[in-house]
Amino acid sequence: MLQITNAAPAPSSPWTPFEASYRAGLSVDRLWKFRKERDRQAWGPAVGRYLFNIELASALYPVLNWAEITLRNHLHAIIRDAYPLGAGRSYHRVASWLDATPPILLPPEQRKVLQAIGDLDRRHSAGRNAAPRPLTEGRLVAELCFGFWTRLLDGVYADWRTAGSPQFWPRLMDGAFPYCPALRRTRKDIHTRYTQIKDLRNRTFHHERISHQATPAVYDTVLEAVHWIDPALADGLREKERPRFEAVWRRGPQPYVEWAADKVAVHRS
Repeated sequence: MLQITNAAPAPSSPWTPFEASYRAGLSVDRLWKFRKERDRQAWGPAVGRYLFNIELASALYPVLNWAEITLRNHLHAIIRDAYPLGAGRSYHRVASWLDATPPILLPPEQRKVLQAIGDLDRRHSAGRNAAPRPLTEGRLVAELCFGFWTRLLDGVYADWRTAGSPQFWPRLMDGAFPYCPALRRTRKDIHTRYTQIKDLRNRTFHHERISHQATPAVYDTVLEAVHWIDPALADGLREKERPRFEAVWRRGPQPYVEWAADKVAVHRS
């Protein structure tokens, strides 16, 4: 007989209409991640913590957005300059190092590029009334996910090729991260940092619980990674966006928990 484990138990007390609305929209399993033992039979506090999580995620979006975009565009430019068009290579659909033969990328990343090209083609064919859009290098770069670009920092792009063959790292490191302190400018450390940023980005953008890990210190690690590539962008984020994040973080979940508790009380009265 099939047994389902690790599922959140259903609440043992009736839901108010307020709680039921959030249960329908979020599911018990998702709300369960925001419960604490002291809540007992109350589900309003979990709703409040979920709302706080949304506000915290919203305040994180700008710095995560810039961390992804700056890495993507800067890595692309650095590698493009290192592998200029020609040099005995041909190109299948796009005149770019991304679509070169002989390939510059390893097979897993080659497949990601082909998938991205296919996705762009399908979207174009679905928009029958839209004007044709050429498949350009810029569109392909934008289509590739954050994980594709962090993968290019992996050790396989430093160690897999035979002696004397071109490689990304460490020869491109100074150009790729010019403002990273020299003693910290190692492929391993930078790859670790961007992998952590990618994981936080994915949890944030997919509406997972981040309130237990999104702190000002963690925010600053993302900001620092942006600084490694472009200090001016990092300064702008520090001035404009970081105060908003810290304000949300310092308020904490309690105002949201109290608001939800008031809503529950109104519906129970």
